[in-house]
Amino acid sequence: MKRTPRRGRLCSLLVFLAIAVAASPAGAVDYRKKTERPGATYGLTPQSPASASAARNLQAFYSESGPLHLCVDAIGTVLSFGTVEVEKPADAVVKRAFLIAATGGYGGDEIRDGEISVEGRRVMWDRSIPNVIGGWNALAEVTELLRQKMDTALPGVVVVEISEQSSEFVDGVVLAVVFELADKTVDNDVGLFFGAHGASANGFTIDMSKPVPSDISTARFEMGVGISFSMQTSKENEQYTVIDVNGRRLTAAAGGPDDGSPLAGALVTVGGVADNPANPTNATMTPENLTSDDEYYDLTPFVKPGDTQIEISTANPSKNDNLFFASFVARRGLAPSPTAAVAPVQFGGVAVPNQPVDQVQLTSSTAKGAVGSEGEVTATVLSSGLPLAGVEVRLRIVSGPHAGATSTSRTDESGRASFLYRGVSPGTDLMVAVVDEGGSAVAGSNVILYEWVEQMHAAIDIEPGVCPSTYDPRMQDLITVALLGSEHFKVSDVDEASLYLENAVPVRVQYQDISQPGDGVDCPCSSDGRDGYEDIVMLFRIQDLFVDVSGLSGTDTQKLTLTGSLKTGAGFEATNCVVVSSSTSTTTVPDNILVPTEEGFDIDG
Repeated sequence: MKRTPRRGRLCSLLVFLAIAVAASPAGAVDYRKKTERPGATYGLTPQSPASASAARNLQAFYSESGPLHLCVDAIGTVLSFGTVEVEKPADAVVKRAFLIAATGGYGGDEIRDGEISVEGRRVMWDRSIPNVIGGWNALAEVTELLRQKMDTALPGVVVVEISEQSSEFVDGVVLAVVFELADKTVDNDVGLFFGAHGASANGFTIDMSKPVPSDISTARFEMGVGISFSMQTSKENEQYTVIDVNGRRLTAAAGGPDDGSPLAGALVTVGGVADNPANPTNATMTPENLTSDDEYYDLTPFVKPGDTQIEISTANPSKNDNLFFASFVARRGLAPSPTAAVAPVQFGGVAVPNQPVDQVQLTSSTAKGAVGSEGEVTATVLSSGLPLAGVEVRLRIVSGPHAGATSTSRTDESGRASFLYRGVSPGTDLMVAVVDEGGSAVAGSNVILYEWVEQMHAAIDIEPGVCPSTYDPRMQDLITVALLGSEHFKVSDVDEASLYLENAVPVRVQYQDISQPGDGVDCPCSSDGRDGYEDIVMLFRIQDLFVDVSGLSGTDTQKLTLTGSLKTGAGFEATNCVVVSSSTSTTTVPDNILVPTEEGFDIDG
């Protein structure tokens, strides 16, 4: 079974800004070079069409209002094929579909007509432009390639196959599908943009069909960004993009390979439906890790009643990220939150309105966490739609396993106050944020739920068939890790795309019974072979683990941790040890070495 690379997607009636950027290895393939040619503008024609001198700034190529639903997904992979997912609403048909792609940097490689296929049908590009990292960005309408599949599909997730003839030179592919809804009372703005932002100041303007309403709580404006040729490890030489909205900092940490993998030819990230606009928690902080910013943002705190435009500006201090696509959706006339029907919450003897209000908005980066981990929630304080800095906010757990716990934080320049707390018991917490004045609660937030689940226990075997587990970095490029199934841990329940060994993703995945849990507390090891339970067997590139093996001898051991989650959302991790061997080591490496084959993994010896 081949592994489908992780990906992010947006599929909602909200705002989406997606950007994919490319990072290629050295050396160019014989791509056809094309001069830029003007592309068609779909939907409403922008007032100011793109000129040749402004080609690097994003320009609207689709803009329309009405009963519309936008779904965006992306994939970054070094394989020759992969899939994107489209979430089709009930009673909806395809109105438009677009494919946007970018080649890697510094190779001068352009995607030729037919190099990429959708559902087995070759894509002919409408527009192709160079980007500032020595690659090319391309745009095509693929409506007719997908119309029959989408219109006849049942509501829900529809999988679309994407093929790449030279995948190592293509870092990211984005599919944007606009659906027309049967409910004609819906009236949303959808805008799609294409270009190639550079290292210096760039920008584009989002034009809305109607002004922001006076009651801003009845509207929602969001965007997500996708970036390729970007790697983030919280170490030196970080790549990141800075984004400002209407002159205020939104993020200083956009980028990274969240939706691809940390490999040349797959460095892509896209904000989407699986992401949450609550991060980054600090708009001025540069990347903390691979996923500290998921490139999906809520723009509502950045606009005010009466606005008809949103100004987006970007900069790329590392000078080697490529932002080439953006999408935007605005909704108005939103119904009250489902939590509004709950009775008011008593906080310190004062009844707090249990409904979204203009002054305090409470969000969480996720609705679920493992017991023992830290949960994070953010309260945004607004006044007439504008953020308030320096305001003290109190968070209280009203009910649940941690009922009665409180915490205080002060808002930053974006009006955001962040809270971290560690779950110690399973169950669901109900929490509310309150702004106090003179000892009285003057503004309360909406109520949110946070579920704590028991941490799953799993086991891994490093270099199955070799006991003690041993590898020689001078002789091996790959290391094998088996996630072991058991009576109480079924690997078929694992979300394959969630698997990470330290910061690395597997380059190959197969399912087979190959090993069993071993003896030992710190470094369990078994050479007894199969146990009748299916395992997940993964190959990792040693260089992707970012392990410095210089100077290590055969007596040195390293601990490696595999993290992941089940399809239910419950997380797990498993740690084991491996002995580092070298040409001067006295460690004896057994001859029963694991050998990957087309059919699976065999023990040689």
